[in-house]
Amino acid sequence: MKRVIEYYCCRNSKPSGDVSGPFRMQISAVDYSPYLGKIGIGKISRGILACEIISFS
Repeated sequence: MKRVIEYYCCRNSKPSGDVSGPFRMQISAVDYSPYLGKIGIGKISRGILACEIISFS
């Protein structure tokens, strides 16, 4: 997923919303996967989406 986000960020212009504000996303579709759980698809209007990878040894 990290590569997809990096590819998208390199190909598109900077966001027009308030990047420093609290995260806000307008959900346009909701789905459920037995593997992933609840899935929300939408447009981010404010804030930053960060990716955190947790590794257990």
